[in-house]
Amino acid sequence: MFNRNKKEEENFLDLDDRLIIWNEENLSCDIHYVTEVNDESVIVAGRAVVPKKMCNVATSSEGRVYMYQAPAVAIQHIETLAKLEQSIVLQSITNYKPEPKENPNLDMKFWALAGLLFVAIIAAAFSEESR
Repeated sequence: MFNRNKKEEENFLDLDDRLIIWNEENLSCDIHYVTEVNDESVIVAGRAVVPKKMCNVATSSEGRVYMYQAPAVAIQHIETLAKLEQSIVLQSITNYKPEPKENPNLDMKFWALAGLLFVAIIAAAFSEESR
């Protein structure tokens, strides 16, 4: 009955839940495989983020079916939210900066020991001269 997109089938074989977005104005619908469901929303990665409490939920032999009925303006809004969420995730991945490493030249113990060694060598050299 539902034709699966090959890419979606490869990535989301474990989750058989579907989201049906019904456009009341155009009398059309989009059917997507759900990538994540949490307490607040039903998410189809990069395509839609729908409030869970506004969905009618049914079960089928393959899994849950979330049905969201909305006018075209609301559908544009949920698609915009999905794109925004995806760009935020991508931005946080690309802006990753590792923690700066401490400069070993600033190690005060090393420089204190080097200074004491230098003073000891100078003191030994002058004590040899005075003999």
